Amino acid sequence: MQFNHRMVAYAVVLASLGLAVAARASGPAGVRTAFVAALALAQVALGIATLLLVVPLWAGLAHQLLAMLLLAVATHNARRCALECG
Repeated sequence: MQFNHRMVAYAVVLASLGLAVAARASGPAGVRTAFVAALALAQVALGIATLLLVVPLWAGLAHQLLAMLLLAVATHNARRCALECG
């Protein structure tokens, strides 16, 4: 299970970084997409820290909260991009 979690995390980070690079000249959409990529990188860093600290409750909860924030921001960004780009 942990392997699957890690592989999906790598895919999310690579996808968000790829989108951020592709959208960097798109004005507000590029800024929002870069923010999604920054959140994804922060999520990975927090996940690694959580494992290194042997999963204290506060770190596990912070990892879950950041995941919810990342999902919400990515969903909002996708919706805004769909409306702006047609």
